[in-house]
Amino acid sequence: MGAKHYSTIVATGSCAGEKIIHNSYFVGKELYRENGSGKLELKSGKTAEEIYSVTGIGERRWTDRRPADLGAETLRQIIEAAKKKPELLIVAHNSKFSETLYSPIPAHSAIAQKKTNKPNTIAFDIVTDDGSIQLEDIVRAYSAGKFCSIYAAGIEDDGGPRHVECRPYPENPDIIIAEHSGFDSMAKRIKKQVGLRKADTLDVTAGCSGFTVALDVADRLIKQGKYKRIAVIGVDVLTDIRDEHHLDSTLFSDNAGGVLIEPSKEPGIKCSRFETYGSLGHYLRLDIGVQERLDAEKRGTAPSEKKGPFYLRMNGNEIFKFAVKQLPRFVNKLIGDAGIELSDVAAIFFHQMNGRILRSSVARLYSTQNDEEFSRVIEEKIPWSVDEYGNSSVATIPLALDLVLKGKLDRRCYDARTDRIVKKTNEPFELKLGSGKYIVTAAVGAGLVIGGNVIKL
Repeated sequence: MGAKHYSTIVATGSCAGEKIIHNSYFVGKELYRENGSGKLELKSGKTAEEIYSVTGIGERRWTDRRPADLGAETLRQIIEAAKKKPELLIVAHNSKFSETLYSPIPAHSAIAQKKTNKPNTIAFDIVTDDGSIQLEDIVRAYSAGKFCSIYAAGIEDDGGPRHVECRPYPENPDIIIAEHSGFDSMAKRIKKQVGLRKADTLDVTAGCSGFTVALDVADRLIKQGKYKRIAVIGVDVLTDIRDEHHLDSTLFSDNAGGVLIEPSKEPGIKCSRFETYGSLGHYLRLDIGVQERLDAEKRGTAPSEKKGPFYLRMNGNEIFKFAVKQLPRFVNKLIGDAGIELSDVAAIFFHQMNGRILRSSVARLYSTQNDEEFSRVIEEKIPWSVDEYGNSSVATIPLALDLVLKGKLDRRCYDARTDRIVKKTNEPFELKLGSGKYIVTAAVGAGLVIGGNVIKL
């Protein structure tokens, strides 16, 4: 393609976990806080309200299927809606590959970024496993032929890092990519299930911000002219890395969602923005479980010597403070990058972390403490899915986008009498592909990585 071209979303799809888990599931269970301290036994009659007051979640979706199963169903929906097959499949996820192999949380790129002390850096990991797309393809898409600093990483059989080396490119990089290879990527597994014999595959890992990063990678590859159709899917089965003994287990969910993008004459993915705070990566990480830690300490074994499964662990208070401070600032900068105003945005698809973070971030972004105005903003601008679908990390944004575009996600509003975000039954958002309306995506995830896109539907 010689002429300048852009990309736009032409189809969406999603797949939620088949099991609806209500808060009552946790009645009578002993749940610990960080490092096994502060045991909490949830009592019957109080469980639902206790969990909702902290998380804003009433129910979540779990599955007995594998991440590739949810991703494959999502991709089939996308292909059916578009009547076209992608030439490249990009899958963003933070799921286990096997019993011993884990997606790195935080990504190795974010660990490397810690050395730069430069937040305005794109940092993400990729899996290139079949030779169909190369690291150099991604670098060219970002640098327009100019080299950037790249950290190349490998994975040992036990899931740990084999090596991390910095190629001798300029200091203070604008992009850091950690490349992994040597095993079947999630994209390749989904490709096999759907029967896409000719499609190239790529995995992207950037914590909960992974879908926003993967969408930017796809947009740049379309602009480069390398592909004409790219499917971007976000999928996570967090029950695989959910510590059932930890209070955080009430948050996590299993879902998938995605889009298909094609070349367009005008920008549909109008702009993207990313920031990486590698020095804070320990706030959200993989670690041994609470029960394993307690057992290890009882027998005098250092926790670091424990071998076995890893679980998602986060410092909830610090992440809350970081997200509520940084997300509103980030969204304003992202919208400014796009050359539009906040009033031009029809909807903001925040990563559905938990209700408290969402509520506080929206109030700060729109500079309102007035209950009536806050309720109007929630109703008109903020697709809210966490109360029904839980926190499925990288999948929350594309899941909500698909539900909204198909009229399957009802509006919410703020009820000052109960201090709750409540559903307005049978009042879905009215957003459609091709409408020309602006939407924004924004997420904070492991790394810590903040990512977002401005999209013209």
